[in-house]
Amino acid sequence: MSIDIREIAGEHAKKYPVGVQAIIAIADILEKNNLLPKRFPHKNETHLSECRNKMGSAILRYNTEFHTPELITETWQSAFDLWVANAAEKGLRLLDIEVPMLEKEQDVLEKPINDVPTMMMFYPAELEGKSGLLSLGKIFPALHITNKENTDIQNVKGDPGWLNVEAALNSPNLNSTEYQLEEYFNNLGRIGMNLNMYILLSQFMKLIRGKFIDTKRGSRLLSTTDEGRVIGACFRDNGALSHDIIYPRNTIDSLGGRSVQLIQKA
Repeated sequence: MSIDIREIAGEHAKKYPVGVQAIIAIADILEKNNLLPKRFPHKNETHLSECRNKMGSAILRYNTEFHTPELITETWQSAFDLWVANAAEKGLRLLDIEVPMLEKEQDVLEKPINDVPTMMMFYPAELEGKSGLLSLGKIFPALHITNKENTDIQNVKGDPGWLNVEAALNSPNLNSTEYQLEEYFNNLGRIGMNLNMYILLSQFMKLIRGKFIDTKRGSRLLSTTDEGRVIGACFRDNGALSHDIIYPRNTIDSLGGRSVQLIQKA
């Protein structure tokens, strides 16, 4: 039996100063994703059901509590557990992904960059490169990238580990050339996002915010090339990924870019 949305709202609004309507919105995200925690879980429920319940609880905490390193780590571990369990239900065998504890202090983790919100994201070595892109295509079939291992797509930068990423729902840093973005990110001590990171961020945002990133804009991904040229990418509302080569000097009102900074190596 799933917990009633308004019951969740009443209980959490008493504990956290976010208001009943905010909690209802969070619970609605959980309900749409079949992630509402169960009050009386069945003793024989599947591993996937357990992962859903764990993810639902993590989302509630992530959206209502202070982001400690422990909470951030727990939420990302729950996300990877759920994604791997979903894949297993479809007959796909993937390695479990272990998320190491985030060790940095909160005051350096998620500071905005010129009013652009940031968040911590775990980028595992198992999902790097072309093999990682193929695995992401299996985990998230709506992406339609199962044949991309045979293309000329290359991630040219981006080490695995805990990353600080620009996490606005719609792409920041609009109307900039490739060279302007690269100079801006370099001055910040950051690099452009690569495609695998971009996919992970969007899937995580779908879990915790109920929406994929960049459904109204696109992002230039400075650390991924196709035939040697930097690509731009965006998502559709159904989770499908679109990408294409973007010429370096082109500026578009609806095209920006996202940066990342490695905070803790995997």
